Amino acid sequence: MDFNGQVGQAQLGRLAQLRYSLGGFAVALEDPSGFIGASTLPLDEANTSKSRLPHLTLRYHGGTDTFQYASSAMLREIEFYRGADDSTDRTLGWGLALEASLALGEAVKVQGAVVHGDGIGNYLYGNPALASGVGAGYLDSSGQAQSISATGGVLGLSARVGPGSLNLAYGIATADIDDAIADDAIHPQAPADDRWETLFVNYMWSPVQNVTYGVEAGYHQRETARGDSGDAVRLQGMVMYRF
Repeated sequence: MDFNGQVGQAQLGRLAQLRYSLGGFAVALEDPSGFIGASTLPLDEANTSKSRLPHLTLRYHGGTDTFQYASSAMLREIEFYRGADDSTDRTLGWGLALEASLALGEAVKVQGAVVHGDGIGNYLYGNPALASGVGAGYLDSSGQAQSISATGGVLGLSARVGPGSLNLAYGIATADIDDAIADDAIHPQAPADDRWETLFVNYMWSPVQNVTYGVEAGYHQRETARGDSGDAVRLQGMVMYRF
């Protein structure tokens, strides 16, 4: 129900792309200017991130009536221009994702996914490194391009209860930004988040055709590489009408 969605899964957005699909397989070249997720401090005329080559993505999905699965991969170039000595440096970024859902009878469904990559940036939804400005990578003090590794995972359970469905979902996204902090690539006042967690429980039911009601409680937690942490609870309700 939360518009922000569950952190820790593969990116939900869609980039402009040139794609070929055959059955459950798809390969695409994607616009690199969309999910750059790479930066350095300072980002100005002297030091800039560049998007020269398209991102390569691969995906395969299949399954049966009760079991569905998918795997995907991403390969990208992370490049920076350093104005101080008129030089460029680049590194490769990659990411992998596995997803699956299993129906346990007609009343219960279990879903899960795991995502990991080095230089994955925005391709991990809710990557905490993005809040600190080093989503995919950064230019270190010696002028070398460095990538940021990140990992995420989600697990969900849906069950038919009474007139509607009860849904429980947990998500986590982590990023390794310790080296970026040590190299002063993250501003001291930046969040420096390295771990985000979300937990949702909601109940949805449709008393009349085209109308759905829902109530939800969400628990959210963040931790920083500097040792700070915080949490929040959100309560939400909704009414949806389908035209």
